[in-house]
Amino acid sequence: MDTTTLARRIIANLPGPDPALTFAAREVADSLRKLGAVVPARDWLIVGGSLARGEPSFARMGTGEPTLLSDIDLLYVHRGQRSATVLREVLGFAETLFPAVELMSMSVRDYRVVATSLGHDFKNIGVPLTRHGVPPHTRVQLDERDAYEILLYYVMCWFWSGLSESWFNGDATVEFHLTVNRLCMKVLRATAMLDGAYRHHDLALMAPQVAQRMRSELTWRTNPLGRPADPGRFWSYLEDAFRRFDTRFGRARPDAVAFSAYSQTPSGHIVA
Repeated sequence: MDTTTLARRIIANLPGPDPALTFAAREVADSLRKLGAVVPARDWLIVGGSLARGEPSFARMGTGEPTLLSDIDLLYVHRGQRSATVLREVLGFAETLFPAVELMSMSVRDYRVVATSLGHDFKNIGVPLTRHGVPPHTRVQLDERDAYEILLYYVMCWFWSGLSESWFNGDATVEFHLTVNRLCMKVLRATAMLDGAYRHHDLALMAPQVAQRMRSELTWRTNPLGRPADPGRFWSYLEDAFRRFDTRFGRARPDAVAFSAYSQTPSGHIVA
């Protein structure tokens, strides 16, 4: 995939046209191609997350030029028992190209059987950065339990990472408000999946209140240096999300693991 095609792919679902955004996407695509070039031919490198959905977040910071805010979510798939290169070196190179990188790895055997939202991201919509595409696989079908897992996983991750301490200490930095904004969007997207909306920009598929809230979050993120939004909105979003999921399940669900596809994985049993 050449740079122009890759750039179009990773911003395919953003509103446009925007010449500045197109130029920024080309820079991201060029860096992604450089990263894919360091992977040996026997292995694969796939980008997932917001870039695979075609909707990475860019913000106009001090210079006025679009700045990439989204993490680069990568999956390294190796043919043998281990990767044909040192993953630490791949990650180190990626971190010289992008501000925030998440790199996972698994064998091609595990890749073929992985399901849930992880499998969807790196099978159904994953963008290959190596010339030989992605390994042979079957598509993943998501359901409401997958959406619920996304909801719980991201809420737990952000609070484990220290969000609550920042909140209690009265943090008012741009970084704090961006974190709350990102968490709010995760909660809203998980809720919107109940209506068939997988992307942040699938506004027409979302319930009216969810779409209105998502539109507000997307608008705020384009100018995070402007007036901060009330971080307490997160709790309203979360309460409404739980209500929607409890209605769908027919009763309250304490976790997203028991009796689901998450109870057994290629890596063993999950305890939540």
